[in-house]
Amino acid sequence: MTKQNYCCYLLPLSPVFSPDDVPLFESLDKEHSSILWSALYLNGMEVLTSQSNPFFIILDEHDSSFIPDIIKRRDNIIFGDISNRETLMRRLNDRYFGKAENNIIFLSKSIGYSGQDILKIFNLLNSSDDVLVLGRSSNNRICFAGFNKYPGFFENGKTDYDTVLSQSCRQDSYLYTINDFISIDSAADFRKLYDELSKKESLSYCSQEIHEMFTHLFIEYKDLLK
Repeated sequence: MTKQNYCCYLLPLSPVFSPDDVPLFESLDKEHSSILWSALYLNGMEVLTSQSNPFFIILDEHDSSFIPDIIKRRDNIIFGDISNRETLMRRLNDRYFGKAENNIIFLSKSIGYSGQDILKIFNLLNSSDDVLVLGRSSNNRICFAGFNKYPGFFENGKTDYDTVLSQSCRQDSYLYTINDFISIDSAADFRKLYDELSKKESLSYCSQEIHEMFTHLFIEYKDLLK
C-alpha cells in the first residue's frame, strides 16, 4: 500500500473536555480549567484544519460524552486511555505512524505554531535520512515533535525538552529544534499567553473565537496576570 506523505496528530496529556476529569490549573476551578484546556485543544485543531494535510485528533475516553459538536462530526478521532501513555503511543506507532512518510505530534497544551510552521517542519522532514524536529517552548517544554522514523517518545509522560532530547538521541537522526512556542504549565505561562495574544501577530495561530475563550479566562483570573 502506498504511504501518504504527511500526517499530523493532536495529543492531549489529560482529559480536556470532561469537567470532572480535567486537571486543575493553578488557582482555576474545574470549570475554568476545562475552558483553558479545551480552548488550547480547539486552537490546535483549528490550525491543523487550516492545512491540507490529513490529521488525527486524540482524546481521552473520559471526554467521549463531553466533546463539542464541532468535534462530534469528525471521523478522525482516536480515543484512548491518556493516563496509559506507553500503551497509547505504541498503539499509534503500530496502527498509524507507518501509514505516512512523515508525522508530527502536537501537544494540545501548546500554542504559537501556525500553518507556516507546519510547512517548515514537513520541509525539514522531507529527507531520505532519519530526521527529528522538536518544537521547544520558552519554559523548555516540548510543543511538538516531527519525525520520519518514530524514535519512541512521550511514552513516559515526560515533556521537558532535555528528557525528550535524551530519549531521541538514542536514534541516529538529524535533529532540528525550533524555538519560541508556548507550553501552558504554570501561572507564568498563563501570563505569557496573555502577553502574546495581545499582539496582532497572534491571529496567525489563534482565531478570534478562540481569543474570546482565553479573554474570558483572563478577565476571570486577572490576579494571575500580575
